[in-house]
Amino acid sequence: GPERRCLIVSVSTLRGNEDQTVILQRGDHRFLNRPSYICYRRTRIVNAAQLETLAESGRAEARQPFTGDLLRSIQDGVSASDWTPYKCRYFYEAYRQRGM
Repeated sequence: GPERRCLIVSVSTLRGNEDQTVILQRGDHRFLNRPSYICYRRTRIVNAAQLETLAESGRAEARQPFTGDLLRSIQDGVSASDWTPYKCRYFYEAYRQRGM
């Protein structure tokens, strides 16, 4: 079958002048223990096999998924952030237009 691709974003500790598109506070998600932000400049398009490789190598860690309003804010930020790489913004907007 066709390769399954997905968009991944990075959550990083908020220290100063980072991307302010989506700011997360302690308690917004069970693994957040300090103010954080979505680092849209690190957004990547990966296939399922790459994601498994990242997890197996320790470069990515599976956590509980974001849900509800917080997930929608993170998703909307892909288009809203000036830091999102163009190819990732295009991929996401095409995905949204297909009603997914």
